[in-house]
Amino acid sequence: MQDENDSVAFLQSMMGGEFDEGIARRVLLKHKGDRQAAATALLEGDTGDEPPLWPPNFNTSMSGGVVSRPTNDNAVIDLTGDDDSELTRALEMSMKQSQEEEPIKFGPSTRAPHPMWQVVPSNVAAAAPVVTQDEQSLSRAIEASYQASVADDKFEDLPLEQRIRENNRPVALRTAESSLCYAALVFHAMFSVPQIRERISKWRPSFWRDDRNGIAPDYHDPDYPTWAVLETFVNMDLAYLSYLSADLMIQHVNARPAASLMDSPGDLSNELYTNITCTVERCIAEQSGNTPDQPPRSVLLHFRYGPTRQAPYTGPFDFSYDKSCVRVDIRGTDETSDLVGCLASQLWLDDPAVTSQHESIFIPSDVVAFQLLRNSSTLSGPPNIGQSNSNAGQVQFRYPKSFYIDQFMKENAELADRKRGERREMTNQAELLLCKRLSLTTFNGRDSLSDLRSSVYYYENIASKDGVTPERKSQLMDTALRLRKALTKIENEVEALNSQISRLRSQAATLFDDPLLQNHRYDLRAVLVHDGLYGRNRIYSYVQHGGCWWKTVDYTVTEVRKWLSRIHSNVSEELVLNDATGLHLGAGPYMLFYSRAVDADMEHKKCPWPPSIKDRVKADNLDVIARLPPDLRARANEEYTLSPPSSPPPFEEVCPPEDFAADSEEENSNSMDIGSQDLLRNEDKQEVTGGLSNADPMDTSHGV
Repeated sequence: MQDENDSVAFLQSMMGGEFDEGIARRVLLKHKGDRQAAATALLEGDTGDEPPLWPPNFNTSMSGGVVSRPTNDNAVIDLTGDDDSELTRALEMSMKQSQEEEPIKFGPSTRAPHPMWQVVPSNVAAAAPVVTQDEQSLSRAIEASYQASVADDKFEDLPLEQRIRENNRPVALRTAESSLCYAALVFHAMFSVPQIRERISKWRPSFWRDDRNGIAPDYHDPDYPTWAVLETFVNMDLAYLSYLSADLMIQHVNARPAASLMDSPGDLSNELYTNITCTVERCIAEQSGNTPDQPPRSVLLHFRYGPTRQAPYTGPFDFSYDKSCVRVDIRGTDETSDLVGCLASQLWLDDPAVTSQHESIFIPSDVVAFQLLRNSSTLSGPPNIGQSNSNAGQVQFRYPKSFYIDQFMKENAELADRKRGERREMTNQAELLLCKRLSLTTFNGRDSLSDLRSSVYYYENIASKDGVTPERKSQLMDTALRLRKALTKIENEVEALNSQISRLRSQAATLFDDPLLQNHRYDLRAVLVHDGLYGRNRIYSYVQHGGCWWKTVDYTVTEVRKWLSRIHSNVSEELVLNDATGLHLGAGPYMLFYSRAVDADMEHKKCPWPPSIKDRVKADNLDVIARLPPDLRARANEEYTLSPPSSPPPFEEVCPPEDFAADSEEENSNSMDIGSQDLLRNEDKQEVTGGLSNADPMDTSHGV
């Protein structure tokens, strides 16, 4: 303590006898008793004051405890003395202040918002998601297309001279209501199936006694829906008009109209097809002497299936075992990107772990339809295969022109399972080879072969240029040679792997090309397509007729051709098998119709329609010809008299498929819709309601 007083006195004398003792002591304490350092500090103007603990402008309104500064900033507490009086006094003051302060509270801050404390701007609207130019263009195109489809979706009845059937084209079916256009396409597709045409043409109502003078069943008769189909089919075969109305027929078969834009045409078509096939199958069975309680022997529209390991069901018709339309779930995976793969998946045939759930077909049908489901919420099939892809609705689904159903039949279950096991083994081997090829050609996400080729080029053409020593050049060329050998070895190995992979895939693809599994071939007859928007022009059909494929959109029927140039074209079924319309909207092809393969003679065979209906249709044709303008009437009369009114000419005598511009021949001349004779003659008596006549001259489905 004496040393400290001496030092303070020294500093006072140095600065002048009247120098403040407190300043000298603070500076001395600040420099820990170093007299020389304190003297230097005093000469530089240091007064020994400590800087404040917090900045003067610091906001002290934070939640919780507040640290306050001592009221007496000039008070110096001596902590170097031997006694603790000063320390005790400081602690007491601190305790007193903390007791006077408010207790600490935890909660949201009450501090006024300040830009410096914002993590992100809170009062600025979130930025809109970035939309690319392509997305904007697509959105505008879809919106414009939708608006145009709604505005243009009006029923338009063409003048009679524009409704003449030409070049043996299929007859289109139309409805006045857009919500029922899907139903017209279903019957249009059914007519394109030769087995359905033949069996329907041979059916007669149960009360008929005279085939020539038969009358129509009563509207409430259970046979009337089948009669309506028969009557419509006769007109589609013989009518002289290019399109007919299906309104009355659809009304009698109880087709359900689309209630909203969300109703899927595939679901509605499946429901209608299921109902009408049950009715037609029952009528045909009763005519052949079978009763509904008897099991089917030779079925037209329904196949029977069930668990492979169980005895086949032999009871009467049952929806649990008899199907006419199969719902196919498009999941977007490699195993389910084609029709045959989907069928194997839904019958649990691709999962060897659940052999007890394998299902097979016991009795095949002559005709089978498939509804294609995209983005379905209820998927059938094994769980490991049933995981759907989010882009399944936009996947190009493959359906073949022909396929064999033998691999799904009970009698071939063992052989088919053995071949599926071989195919799985080949597929696994191909996958292992693919992994090996990938390890040779990539490293850390880069193309190692490309990098190796670049290295070889560098050593051979760049690094060894003029200016390097001979020794260095020799080393570079030696390195290039070793790299070249390694590259050649890898390329040869990759080529060998590619060859093995191609061979395995080819063998797996042709594994079922076994004569034992090629007895039941089914050919594609019709495809129904939806482009994803609303309107009668937004759903259309492809049907095979007269050896050609035809596209029908509302009343427009055109041959499917692939134009090779402005002059030459080729009839191509590739357009039918690869139509990608509507995929970007989750739509596209939604229903397929297949039937047993038949020879060309049966496809063009004349159907034995009831003579009473056929003769009335031909009389109606003559009445239509009489109402044509003189120039068209003369040509029509000349063509129509080439064929007697009792029977239509076969397709091969009318128009060869390759003669796209041939004139209308005998088959075309024998055409007109049933019952239109009375309607056309009474045209002046018709009352127009809402732009459509109460008795439409197109109508085909009314009693005779």
